[in-house]
Amino acid sequence: MQTSYPVDLPTLEQVMITSPLVVKRNTLATRVITWMSQGRVADLSLSEPDFSELNLPSQEPSSCALVVENQQLLGIFTERDVVRLIGSGIDLSRTEISQVMTQPAIALAISATENILTALSLMRQHRIRHLPVVNEQGLVGLVTQEQIYQAIAPAQMVRLRQVEEELEENRQREIAFGLRQDRWAQLLFENALDAIAITDDAGRYVDVNPAACALFGLSREEILRSKVADFADPDLNFAQMWQQFLQQGQMSGEWHLHRQDGTVREIEFAAVANFIPHHHLSILRDITERKQIEGEREQTQNLLQEREQMYRALVENSPDIIERFDVQLRHLYVSYALEALIGIPAQQFVGKTCREMGMPESMVNLWETAARALLATRQTQTIEFESPTTGGMRWFEMRIAPELTKAGTIESILCISPDISDRKAAEAALQESEQKFRAIFDSTFQFMGLLSSEGIVLEANRTALDAIAANPADIIGQPFWQTPWWTHSPQLQEQLQQAIVSAASGELVRFEAEHLLADGTSVFVDFSLKPVFDPEGKVVMLIPEGRDISDRKLAEQKIAEQAALIDIATDAINVRDLDNRVIFWSQGAERLYGFSAAEAVGKKISELVYQDFSSEFEVAVNETLEKGSWQGELEKVSKAGKKIIVASRWTLVRDRSGQPKSILVVSSDITEKKQLERQFYRAQRLESLGTLASGIAHDLNNVFTPILMISQLLPLKFNDIDRQTQEFFNTLEDTTKRGVDLVKQILTFARGTEGKHIVLQVGHLLKEVAKIAQQTFPKSIKIVAEISTNTLWSVKADPTQLHQVLMNIAVNARDAMPDGGMLSISAENRFIDRTYAEMNLDAHEGNYIVINIADTGIGIPPEIIDRIFDPFFTTKEVGKGTGLGLSTVLGIVKNHGGFLQVLSALGKGTQFQVYLPAVNATTTEVTKDTELFSGNGELVLIVDDESTVRQITKASLEEHNYKTLVASDGIEAIALYAQHSKEICVVLIDMMMPNLDGLNAIRTMKALNSEVKIIASSGLSNNRQQLMALGAKAFLLKPYTAQELLQTLYHLLIANS
Repeated sequence: MQTSYPVDLPTLEQVMITSPLVVKRNTLATRVITWMSQGRVADLSLSEPDFSELNLPSQEPSSCALVVENQQLLGIFTERDVVRLIGSGIDLSRTEISQVMTQPAIALAISATENILTALSLMRQHRIRHLPVVNEQGLVGLVTQEQIYQAIAPAQMVRLRQVEEELEENRQREIAFGLRQDRWAQLLFENALDAIAITDDAGRYVDVNPAACALFGLSREEILRSKVADFADPDLNFAQMWQQFLQQGQMSGEWHLHRQDGTVREIEFAAVANFIPHHHLSILRDITERKQIEGEREQTQNLLQEREQMYRALVENSPDIIERFDVQLRHLYVSYALEALIGIPAQQFVGKTCREMGMPESMVNLWETAARALLATRQTQTIEFESPTTGGMRWFEMRIAPELTKAGTIESILCISPDISDRKAAEAALQESEQKFRAIFDSTFQFMGLLSSEGIVLEANRTALDAIAANPADIIGQPFWQTPWWTHSPQLQEQLQQAIVSAASGELVRFEAEHLLADGTSVFVDFSLKPVFDPEGKVVMLIPEGRDISDRKLAEQKIAEQAALIDIATDAINVRDLDNRVIFWSQGAERLYGFSAAEAVGKKISELVYQDFSSEFEVAVNETLEKGSWQGELEKVSKAGKKIIVASRWTLVRDRSGQPKSILVVSSDITEKKQLERQFYRAQRLESLGTLASGIAHDLNNVFTPILMISQLLPLKFNDIDRQTQEFFNTLEDTTKRGVDLVKQILTFARGTEGKHIVLQVGHLLKEVAKIAQQTFPKSIKIVAEISTNTLWSVKADPTQLHQVLMNIAVNARDAMPDGGMLSISAENRFIDRTYAEMNLDAHEGNYIVINIADTGIGIPPEIIDRIFDPFFTTKEVGKGTGLGLSTVLGIVKNHGGFLQVLSALGKGTQFQVYLPAVNATTTEVTKDTELFSGNGELVLIVDDESTVRQITKASLEEHNYKTLVASDGIEAIALYAQHSKEICVVLIDMMMPNLDGLNAIRTMKALNSEVKIIASSGLSNNRQQLMALGAKAFLLKPYTAQELLQTLYHLLIANS
C-alpha cells in the first residue's frame, strides 16, 4: 500500500549517486584512500579505475568506496574505516581493500523502496550514513544522509518539521487522553530507534523505552529509580537548566550523558515540557560515533593532504618514467626521469606525440597499438620495449592505465615505465641456466620435482612424469599428496602431508615408500624432502627426490628371509664388506659371541672377536678374495672374554657385474668338540708315551742291574781301600738306586707295578692321609675330612700305590696354597651307568668309589690343564719336582681300572676326583633304588645330537617303564613336540646341537606350551643358570648316571605332581 505524505519529497532516483567510487577487491588500500580524497567516481561497469595522482582536478572528496566484483556488492569502505586503520598501524601500501572493508554492507533494495523516508529509516536503524542501492542485477547507486538533506528544499524541510510537530501533538493528545496503551502507540514507543524518556516535574524518570535502556546501560527498573540530574555533567548547574526548560516548554541541543559504568556518551536531545500535565517528554539520540567520525574525517583529510604531498614528492623523484597523455596521445606530463635518460627537457614533450618527438619507430608502433586497445576496452595494457638513452640501449616496461571522468569516460592516459634492463639481462641468464637445469633435471634417472612450501607442485622431471604416464599440466598446481604418485595409499598421503609440514619448518625429511606405477608395477623409493631457504632463512621451496631402490629392497628382503631361517640355527652367520666391517649379524652370532646386532653392525670384525690380529685371519681373507672361499678353524674371543674355537666357512659374494662385494661367514662352535679331541689325543699321547717309557725303562733296568750289582760287589773285593774310595763306591750305589727308583716311577706311569692288590677300605687310607696332612702341612692350611668307613664300598688295590696317589695329590694341593687355605678330603659311593660311561672315554658301567680332594689355592690356568699329566711337565721351580708326580698318579689309577677328573678355576682352587672300581658290593641296593624311580608309561622326548647318548638314554628309560621319542636336533624336536604335545610329559634336551640348539628349541616349545616340563643337560656346569632362567625344570650335568636321570624324572613327574 502506497502511503501519502503532505510533503512533496524527492524520489530515490533524484537523491541517489549513480556513479559512486567503485573499486575491485584486490585494490590496495592506499589507492582507495587517495581516490576518496580526490573525489574520483566510476560508472557501474565496474572496471577498476586507475587514477593518476598528478595534476588532479579539484573534486568533492568521496566519503566512501564500494567494493564490487561481477556487479555484486562485496563490502563498503568509509572514512570511519580510514581513521581506524591509520590508528592500527597497518601497512596500507601492502594491504588489499578486501582485507579491511566492512562486510557485509547494509544495502537498500530498490523494489522495496517507497520514498527517501524508507532510506532514512534504514540508515537511522543501523546508524549508518551511506546506503548502497541494489536491484536484481546488482549495484545501482549510493544514497547518503547528506544527499537526502541537500535534495530537500528549505520550505519542504519546514513543512516536514510541521508534519512532524503535528504528528507529535497528535501523539501527545493520545497520551493525554490515555491512549498510551493503544497497541500501535505501544509498538512505536517500544520499537523506536531513539531513546524516549518521560519525567515528572522533579526530574524523576517515570517511563523509558528499550532504546533508552540501551543508551543508559541500565534496566528499566534502575532508570525509574533515577533522576535526570544523575546522568548530567558534574559541573553543570542542572537545577537552573531544568527550571529554564520548564519555563520555555521545550529545549534541544547536545550534552554529555554520564553512565553509571563510568563511560560518557555524547547525545543530541529534544524535550517537550508538559506534553501531559506534569509529564515531560525527551527524545535522545546517541551521536558519540558521529562525533568520532567527524573528528576522524578531519584527521583523514589532514593525513590525505600529507600523503598527497608525499606521493607528489615520490613521483618527482621516482627513477621510473611517468607520463600522462590525452586521448589524442599527446603528452600532458613527463617526469624528470625521462629528461635525465634521453637528455631532452621534459617541457618539450608537452603537447606532442611520441612519433612527433622522434622516438624509435618500433617503440612508437608498439605504444600506439597498446594505447588504442586501452581506448577501446578501457583495460590496462603493459608493453616492453627497447629505447636509446644517453647511456646506450635500455629496456623498459610500460604500464598503461586509463584515467576516467565521473561519467566513466576516459579523460587521459597514465603511463609508468620502470627500467628493466637488469631484469632482462637476468632473465636471459636465467633462461640459459634454466635450459641447462632442465637438461639435467629431465635426464636424471631419479624422480625429482619442485614444490611450494605448502606442498603445491611447481615442477616435475620427465622420469617422474613417465612413471605415472602424466603430462606437466596434469599435476602442476596440484597438492603433491593428491597426485597419482601418492593417491594409491591414504597412509602414504597422510605421511607425506606430515613430511611437508616438517620440511616447511626447515627439516630434512627422508623415508622409504612403495609406489604404484602407471603400468601396474610397484617400486620401492627412497624419498626425501629438502627445504630451500632464502637469504633471510625462510623456507621458500621444497625439493622432492625419489630414488628407485627396488633392487636393494628385494635383496634386503631375500637377506631378511634367509636371516629368518638362519636365525633359528646354531651357527653364527655374519656378512662383512671388503673392509671387514659387519653389515649383517645373525641371532646365532649374538648367542655365540655375546654381541648384539646393534653393537656389531658397522664395526670391524677384528675389533669384536679377535684378541690378536692373527695370521690365520689374514690367510683366510686373502684366500677368500683370491679363490672365492675358505674354510678352517679359528680361535676367537666372546664379549665376556671367553675363548671360542669355531669351524668357519667363508664365501665371497659378488655383485651383478661380478665384482667382489662382501664376504659371507658361517661359523660353528667346536669348543666342546675340541676339548673332547684334546682329551682323546692326550689319552693317545699318554699311551704312546707309556709304551715308549716301558721300552726305555726295560732297557734302563738292563743297564742298571749290572751297575747296581757291581757297585755292591766292589767294596767286597777291596777291603783295604781308603775312605775316599769307599765314598766313591757309596756314591755310585746311591746314584744307581736313584736311577732305579726313577725307572720304577716311569713304569708306574706306563703300566703300573706288579704290586699286590688286596680288598681294602679306602676310608682308612683317607683318614691316614688326612692325619699326615694335619701333622705336616702348615698351620695356615685347614684340613677338612668327611669320611664314613661304614658305608663306603671296598676296592681292590695296592695300598702303597693308592697311598702314593693320595699323598701326591694332597702335596700338590699344599703347594697350590702358599698363603694358606682349606684342603677338603671326602669319598662317596657312585654307580656309573652305561649312559655316563658313553660320555667318558675312561669310564665303564658299574660301581665306583669317588675320592674328592679339593683345595682353595691358585688354580690351574686353562691353557696348561691338558698338560698336567704329561711326564716331566711341571710348573715348579727347578729342583723342586721331577714332573712325574701326576703322571704317576694317572698311571696308578688307570692300572687299578679307574679314571681321573680335574675341575679348576683360577683364583678359586682345584678339585681332583679319583674314580676306583668297587668290589664285594652288589648293586642290589642300587637296583632297588632305581626300581623305586621307575615310570608309569610316561612319554619322554629325548633330544641329543650324539647317537650313542640317545640310544643308551632310550634303553635306560624304556627298561624302567618309560616310553620314548628321540630327535637329533632342535628342529626335529619341535616338529615331534608339535605333533605329540598332548602325549609328551617331559623333554630331555641337550644344549649344544647343530641346526637349532637347545636354547632356541626350549624357547620355541615354551611358546607352543608354556607349561612344558623340560630337563636340560650339558657338559658345562655354567650353563645351568641360563637354562633354568629360560624355563627348564631341572638340569643334569654330563656325564650323568641312569640313577640321576631316573631320580630327576621321578621328582619332576611324581613327587611334584
